[in-house]
Amino acid sequence: DLSRFRSSSLERDLVAMEFGLRAAIAKRWARVPSGWLWRKFRDNRGKTVTIYYPPGHAEWTDTARRYWNGELQGMTLIKGHAWGGATESNDIPGLGKCFFKRFSIRSLRFLHKPPRARHTVTHQNRVSNLGFDVPEVMCLMERRQMGVVVESAVITVELKDCHSINAILNLGDGNVVRSLDEKRQLLKKLGREIGRWHASGLFHGDMHCGNIF
Repeated sequence: DLSRFRSSSLERDLVAMEFGLRAAIAKRWARVPSGWLWRKFRDNRGKTVTIYYPPGHAEWTDTARRYWNGELQGMTLIKGHAWGGATESNDIPGLGKCFFKRFSIRSLRFLHKPPRARHTVTHQNRVSNLGFDVPEVMCLMERRQMGVVVESAVITVELKDCHSINAILNLGDGNVVRSLDEKRQLLKKLGREIGRWHASGLFHGDMHCGNIF
């Protein structure tokens, strides 16, 4: 909403410059993986949204469209975010359990950062290419205004046959309660894996036992 910036032509020009700078930075910092396909649709507000997806996964575009329009049933809210958007999960027939993250720009102070969803896709692709197991990204959705991504979302699929470190240490792995010695061995392996992560030039801004599986 730019209504509060319409008091003078100078202020409008400054806002346009901010948006243009934001678009240039975003294009350089975060790119859609090479070979991904895309298609556009009009959402239920009449806005144009672009869906990006890996080759061979066109079936996800219908799920992406229905999610964006709020038409998916059975969504479970995991966490709401102060910067706009939310993380949700759903069990999609034929596709399995999926996680949906939606982002929005609520302030001009976020304009210097790359779009959150696209950054997620870029980062996950880089991490996967370095040999680490990460959730597979199936769809990226973006809505632009004045060339700037103002809303975006990403869909990932659940990692199979694994549990979070937090669940294993505190709740047991499924029905198996780990002994103290097993937990110690697990933590040693975890330390080595984090060391390998850092040695690869990767740093996580929100690393905790609920984010490691």
